[in-house]
Amino acid sequence: SMLELQAPDALKVLPILHPAAILRAWYNRDVTIHDLSARVPLALAGDWRPSPAPNIVHMPTFADATGILSDWHDQLKRGNVLRLSHDIETARGVITCMAFADGPFSAGANALVIPLVRPQPGGAFENYWSAAEEQTVSRLMVDVWSHPNVRIEGQNYNYDTQWIEACYGSRPRLDFDTMLAHHLLWPGTPKALDYIASLYNHYYW
Repeated sequence: SMLELQAPDALKVLPILHPAAILRAWYNRDVTIHDLSARVPLALAGDWRPSPAPNIVHMPTFADATGILSDWHDQLKRGNVLRLSHDIETARGVITCMAFADGPFSAGANALVIPLVRPQPGGAFENYWSAAEEQTVSRLMVDVWSHPNVRIEGQNYNYDTQWIEACYGSRPRLDFDTMLAHHLLWPGTPKALDYIASLYNHYYW
């Protein structure tokens, strides 16, 4: 994880396993060498955070959510092939939020987190949107993830797909599953998203 102390000198921090632990568990050697060889040059070059910063829209207004989703759908309708990362979170039998991202950190790229519920005291959920707003947002999401020109990337997306089919009656057009790809290349290594992202993302924290 590419950490950074805020004061007084913005010191770059890279937590790794203690070398003595690696000597006792040699299978941790390769990933530690990867961390050092991938991250230390970035720290020395001052390349520790993306520039421009990613545009992450969370807790969006209705206009935010529909605006970004509509823009993606318009691109797809114009014949553009659009690659979107997609993930869901679930709790207590419901999808609690959806997240989409349209690319690496570059000018104009967006990551959109769409909450579907608000946690309440006592552990209850209430709807994040009005019924009419949720219907519109849901329609746009289905239009985007089912369009012939979209290419969805996901992590362990069989899990997401079963929830989406049950709740929305629609199957996203999955193009690439990061967990399956990593498992194919490195069987026997951890497959959790945090582990995989730390290996393959240019920036990770």
